[in-house]
Amino acid sequence: MLTLSDPSEVKVFWNLFIHGAYRIPADCETILDCGANAGIFCLWAVRQRSRARIVALEPFPPTFAKLEVNVRQNHLENQIQCIQVGLAAVAGQRSMFTGGDSPLRSLVPNDLQTPPETTRVRCIRLADCLQDFRMEKLDLLKMDIEGSEWEVLLSTEPSVLSGIRHIQVEYHEAPARFGYTPEKLFAHLMEAGHKLTFRFEDAYRTGLAHFERVPN
Repeated sequence: MLTLSDPSEVKVFWNLFIHGAYRIPADCETILDCGANAGIFCLWAVRQRSRARIVALEPFPPTFAKLEVNVRQNHLENQIQCIQVGLAAVAGQRSMFTGGDSPLRSLVPNDLQTPPETTRVRCIRLADCLQDFRMEKLDLLKMDIEGSEWEVLLSTEPSVLSGIRHIQVEYHEAPARFGYTPEKLFAHLMEAGHKLTFRFEDAYRTGLAHFERVPN
């Protein structure tokens, strides 16, 4: 059972079930769903891997409420742990845009004056998240966090990223002043022992990349 209430959620459903944007690796026992939205991915993932433990992060309060409802309606509270938090390079409170559909609800960059249509959300570092929820050895990191993927992944030490078997990340075009490029991100992940196994990028320079840790 899944309740979708706005066009952005339908888009997530379409990308997942029609386009096959994400893939669940074999022998997948732990999944960290960053940017869980209304829970579409994690509900699908638990059907693919019925014994997997999933931690679902969603910082935006109304969307987090939908996530909890969808998990509860499917009686998956013991398997999917919902946490109202976002990821950032530095832990603490951050402003998040509230207008428009889900793709526009991103963290406000630290170098911008906070606009009026925002709310404050709690953020933690990826390394702390993995430690706090006992996921230092993680099978799948799924990340769709509307532009924050750059600061989160590039600020995470290779020694931390090397503990993740598979990384599947949606990346977005970022302002040039930040100096973010896919090549820079991919090089950082390769330094942590990952290889690129799949990449798709649309005309708007939004892309999806899959990485797999190279066996020692």
